[in-house]
Amino acid sequence: MIAPVISAEAVSIRYESRDRDSHLAVDDVTFEVRQGERFVLLGPSGCGKTSLLMSIAGFIKPVSGNLQVRGKRILGPGPDRAVVFQDFDQLFPWRTVVGNLNYAAKLALGLRGDEARQRSLRYLELVGIRDAADRYPHQLSGGMKQRAAIARALSVEPALLLLDEPFGAVDEITRTNLQRELVRICDSESMTVIMVTHSIPEAVYLADRVMVMSSGPGRIQEIVDTSAIDGFGHPEFGSTVEQLRLLLEDGSTPAVRKNAQGAQR
Repeated sequence: MIAPVISAEAVSIRYESRDRDSHLAVDDVTFEVRQGERFVLLGPSGCGKTSLLMSIAGFIKPVSGNLQVRGKRILGPGPDRAVVFQDFDQLFPWRTVVGNLNYAAKLALGLRGDEARQRSLRYLELVGIRDAADRYPHQLSGGMKQRAAIARALSVEPALLLLDEPFGAVDEITRTNLQRELVRICDSESMTVIMVTHSIPEAVYLADRVMVMSSGPGRIQEIVDTSAIDGFGHPEFGSTVEQLRLLLEDGSTPAVRKNAQGAQR
């Protein structure tokens, strides 16, 4: 049996502060993410979605539980996990677009010169901005910057792509285009993705499964299989959006959270 890419068992995340009491962000969550799956974390602000994503990235250490990538405990960041944030300014402004990708290839894969450039150009082609390879970040639109950031993340061939609301700050048309591009890239590259979003329609469109989290401290309310929905026009798209909306509204009901949590064990 193939081990899951990510395995989380009874994971809790707590923030300590000198000025106030500690804050429990994520409470006792258990789930797995499979190879090639698009797994979306959905929930209200403050439910711990980003905290959980950053723990998977290795930036935050859980206070309890076991969090593994391909069967190995996560002890810190690694090249097997690449992160794309919501912020447009993720690229080094003093490097060209291809220079940003070349630098990532050098650090993660030890590639240099023409070998690195050709690899970088391949991934810029994949996200549709090869023509912008020699531009600097300030010469790009917000959508192009996000494409470049995704290309850079993909170029190091991570086991897992982590996306923290990567389309949240772009206009609606650009967002829709980027969503379609992400689906195409994931399908062509068999990429495993964990993504955070506040948008219910985006979650339904992009995900194979959606993990709905309750308001903080974040707990699993339910994991919903959306793999059969292949587009906004799918007959079950609207009803699934409504199902997830109702789950979010019920997030404060302790019995619902307890039953859903137990179902994941």
